[in-house]
Amino acid sequence: MQIPRLAFRLALGKRLPTTRNELRLEGPRAPLTIRRDRYAIPYIDAANDEDAWFGFGFCQAQDRAFQLELRLRTIRGTLSQLFGEQTLGIDRLARRIGFYEASQRQVDVLDDDVRTQIEAFVRGINAAYDAGWRRQPLEFALPP
Repeated sequence: MQIPRLAFRLALGKRLPTTRNELRLEGPRAPLTIRRDRYAIPYIDAANDEDAWFGFGFCQAQDRAFQLELRLRTIRGTLSQLFGEQTLGIDRLARRIGFYEASQRQVDVLDDDVRTQIEAFVRGINAAYDAGWRRQPLEFALPP
């Protein structure tokens, strides 16, 4: 069974996230350390809560980029851009219910500490998309 793995590696290249060595990222206010154990479970050491949320978003994007993309597309009603006609019903329902618009309205009424956490989490996700990958994750490389 080694040949199929090798064939995939040759065809698609190395696509695992960068989880070793040191990355310099814009975003955290203080030095931030993310280490992973032998099972790739991340441990985040941060000087403050905001940086911890940044690290959490970074790890989520490294580990679950496609899942985050699917959730975002479900909320926005744009799954059909990836999957075609079979998800039109989900897109129509999401838009009719107005998940995206409702979430935008909720941001306006969040407490400052919750908003700060969410914004730091999103900055971490974006930092992972910018610097946390050698190449785009496998799920994004496969044709629809």
